[in-house]
Formats: sequence, structure tokens, C-alpha cells
Amino acid sequence: VNGLGNTKKRRIVLAYLNKLKPDVLCLTDTRFGNELEQKLRNESDYICFFSSFATNSRGVAILVNKKIPCIVSEAFGSEDGNSLAVYVEYDSKKFILCVIYGPNNDTPSFFQSIFNKILNTGIADCLICGDFNVTLDFEIDNENYANHRNKKSSETLKNLMGEYNFMDYFRYANPNKKEFTWINKAGPQKARLDYFLVSNSLIPFITEYNSCNPYHSDHKPVCITIDYTRFSRGKGIWRHNDGLLENMEYLNLINDTISHTLAKYVVMENFSDFYGEATDEQLDEFVNLTAEEKQNFDYEINPNLMMEMIINDIRNQSIAFSSCLKNDRWNMKTI
Repeated sequence: VNGLGNTKKRRIVLAYLNKLKPDVLCLTDTRFGNELEQKLRNESDYICFFSSFATNSRGVAILVNKKIPCIVSEAFGSEDGNSLAVYVEYDSKKFILCVIYGPNNDTPSFFQSIFNKILNTGIADCLICGDFNVTLDFEIDNENYANHRNKKSSETLKNLMGEYNFMDYFRYANPNKKEFTWINKAGPQKARLDYFLVSNSLIPFITEYNSCNPYHSDHKPVCITIDYTRFSRGKGIWRHNDGLLENMEYLNLINDTISHTLAKYVVMENFSDFYGEATDEQLDEFVNLTAEEKQNFDYEINPNLMMEMIINDIRNQSIAFSSCLKNDRWNMKTI
């Protein structure tokens, strides 16, 4: 946000952000000191967490709406104002929210340190957001750059994502889309520097991801929506009803579901998005391939995440099918 030390700017920026009605705000480049931190606590309706460095550079913050039904506590911070993480707990589910302000220079060790700190918490579910100052794909995340900036950091970050099963959620949802969160006001350069890295285990709980117009900043705010209610234990962990395996209609439905899930992520020549671009005939041709033939294709996501997506789709279809069976039986009894 290029600093919020100025009272007028701080108030109009927070007023703009409040219109978005976020439960949690993650801020970078805050440039706070102790006095400004206390002012923000007094001026807002948020529980505030800070990792500040100086009033003229760096700093990150996490602001949490006091009304959300979560327990939030600090996990770790940094003296250089480049990272901050909190534990977020809803019902029995706990995850980590981490905001970072990546170095302007090529510093791979910074990202290694972030992942080490997360690993040390012993919690697998995590979101990392902020201004990474690193792009993950030079070809589609940059424009008008002659060379890939901070290339070593980029490679290290991608390796860490693969090792610890994290996904760039924007690219997960938009495999080939060009969209930039930072625009150089003094030149033609653009880049997608701001994003959410999400542990694969949290992907099923995410319902929305978007960016907003920049406001008193050269960066766009990036927004993500998590459905807390899906964390609740409710009636318990979903278990497959094995009795359905005797229903041929159900078996056909699940086989079709698995094929359609694979089709969403298959890499197919002459298609940037096979599932969205294929004709009904082309899609049917893929669906009707044998399991062995489908294994010969490349897919946009790794096997672990693919399994999670398949299980999630099977769960949704099974619940819907069971509900229809119950309704049919009820209708038969009331005729």
C-alpha cells in the first residue's frame, strides 16, 4: 500500500477496503512504527497483528474482523517486516494464514525460510499471500520485461510449492489467463506479483478468487473466499455408503464423474482448456476411453491434487444421488 502513515490516506484506504467487506485484511509495505500500530488499533474494528520494520519502508499486517467466529492468534513474525503469520481456528479446524512482502532482489533463502517456519508449526493447512516480488511463469505473468527478474527466487519458490504441495490458486483456476496485479506507472512493465499460495488440502474450501481495482497503490488487492462452514464437523466426516455399489446407475454415474474430472485437467493438443473448448463429441470420445488410455495423457495438476479433486467430485455426486434415492423412496411411500 506504499505506506499508511498519512492519516488521510490511511482512513480513505481503509474505508475503500471496508467496502469490500473482508473478514481478514492482509497488508504489505505498511511502513508502521509503534505509534502508528496503536492508531490503527484505535481507528478500526479489527484485531490487529503487525510485523513492522520502519516508518519509511517495509512492514506487513493482518487485520481480523472481531465478529468472525474464529480464534486467531499469532504464529510467527519477522524483525525485518517481511513476513507475519497467524493461526486461524474454526470449530476443530486450524490453518495458518501468512502474509509476506518479498525482497526486491533475488533472495531464494527468504522463501526457504518462510516454508521452514510453516513446517515447524506442524500444521499442513496454510495460505500464503502478499506481494511476492516474484512471478512464477515468465511468459504469462510478465509483460514488457526483457529478462526474468529474481529468477533464482522464482525457481526456489516453485520447487518449494511442489515439495510441500502448494498451489498458486489463480493459476489453478485460470491455467492460461494473463492478468497483472502490478503496473509500472513510469513504464510499460506489468507483472502478477500478488497472489495466494494455498496448500492443496484447503482447495476444496475455496469458493471464490478475484482481484479489485488498485486504490492509492500500484498494486491490485487480491481477494479469496473460504467457506468456514465446510470446516465444521457437523454430522461427522463423510463416509461412502458402500451399499450404493450394488446400484448400477450409481456405478455408471461415478465412472462418468471420474472421467469428467480428468477431462477438466487433461492436456490436449490444440486446446488451452479442453473441458471448456471441446465439442460434446470430443468430450464423449475422451470420456469413453479406457482407464489405461486415460493414464497415457499429461494433466495440468499433480497426481495427489488430482486424487483430491476426484474424491471431492465423487463425494458431491454421492450425496446428491443418495438424496435423490431418499426422495424417490419417500414419494413411493406417499403415493
